[in-house]
This record gives sequence, C-alpha cells and structure tokens, in this order.
Amino acid sequence: VCYYGLSLNVVNLSTSLYLSVFLNGIAEMPAFALTAVMLEKFGRRAMLVSTMLLSGVASVLGGLTSALLHVHSSNPNSTMGMRMLRFLSGVQLACGVVAIFGMAGTYNLIFIYTCELFPTVVRNAALGLASEAGQIGAIIAPLVVVMVTVNPSL
Repeated sequence: VCYYGLSLNVVNLSTSLYLSVFLNGIAEMPAFALTAVMLEKFGRRAMLVSTMLLSGVASVLGGLTSALLHVHSSNPNSTMGMRMLRFLSGVQLACGVVAIFGMAGTYNLIFIYTCELFPTVVRNAALGLASEAGQIGAIIAPLVVVMVTVNPSL
C-alpha cells in the first residue's frame, strides 16, 4: 500500500503536479541502483529495515508539514507569510521524494529477501503471495489517497 500510496499521493502535494511526478520518478531510479549495490555490504535485513525506516520517517514529517500547511493556508488571518508557505511546500515535496526513494528501495528488496527467505519447495508460492499482497496494495492505494477529502490530516 505504501509504495502505490506514495506514488499516487503526488496529487495532494501543494506543489506543481508535473514537478512532483518528475521528482518521484527520478528518486526511484537511484533507489533501485543503490539498494542493489549496498545489498552485499550491509545485508538484506539491515537494508530492508533502513529503507522502511527512511520512508516512514519522511512520510510522518511530510504528513506533519501537510497538516501545518492546511491549517495556515485555510486560515485567512494566519501570520505565516507566503515565503513560509512556499518553504513548507518545498519541505513537503522533499519529504515525499525521500519517502518514495525509501519505499522504492524497500519494494526492490522485498522480492529479493522473499526469494532467499523461503526454502526451494515453497519459494514460488511465497513469491506469488508477496506479489499478490503488493497488487492488493495497488487496489487499495487510490482509496487511501482519496481519504484526504474526508480529513486533510490523514
């Protein structure tokens, strides 16, 4: 859900849609390359945990920034200037790019780790189950992105 949710959530960022999609696409390429290179040095488990942690922390910071932006942009009497609103929009975009970087690395690692984790007899079924879970996330992700219309702090 996270990978697809982050990819589809660029619509809700307060910056240019084209810039957001471009930067998310650019962030995924080095994530795949770096995880492949760093895999042997740091190990599968450490890389998986660190990419998930990176994505989670960036997502939480981006969510907090989004909530702050929503509060101040909807309040006409806000003392926050336009420069600060632009700065927070940039921080929100940066958090989104870092989150998609981490989640793209996780998505890359999860299939490698799943193949090596299970014995040969059940490996094919386990990889199929992991792939199916990812596709269920692809089905649920648009609903998660639309939830922002219900409550903007989500």
